[in-house]
Amino acid sequence: MGRNRIRYESDARNIMINNSLDDRDQQILSLLLSGKSNRVIATKLKIPMSTVQRRTRKLFEADVVRARYELNHKKFGLRKGLLHVYLKDGDIQGIANQVSKIRGMQSTSIHIGNSDIVGLFVFKETQHLLDIMSECKKIVGVDRVVWSEEVADIAEADTGHNDRQLLSEIA
Repeated sequence: MGRNRIRYESDARNIMINNSLDDRDQQILSLLLSGKSNRVIATKLKIPMSTVQRRTRKLFEADVVRARYELNHKKFGLRKGLLHVYLKDGDIQGIANQVSKIRGMQSTSIHIGNSDIVGLFVFKETQHLLDIMSECKKIVGVDRVVWSEEVADIAEADTGHNDRQLLSEIA
């Protein structure tokens, strides 16, 4: 059973990648990105809910769309910010892994362009922020570290708007 499930998920992923999305999948994806439930999507598109559920499952299995839950840090008195790490030299993957292990780091990614590594972090007191920066500066290969603190999250109202716009452009 497990092997068949893996094969099924792999097949679904290949179908989505190789054949792109058909019109119905694009419609479902657009409605998903706008926050609509399966029931609302089925009603709006006038198709059975089981069809929406099956197609939605395939979109997730093909990694076309991801679900992510995030803690509301403000409710716990935490602040959120970005850490930009610039490297002198060294193993960028290894340094990014070290940055990701610093207490308070929520996610770490490697970038091309302005900074080499960008990390999302949370902190309560200014001293914790200073500790995060100090730990990061101790890593061999790090040249400098700068940070910014989030003061407002504008995208919360409609997180799927830009994704829906992008989807219509690539379709």
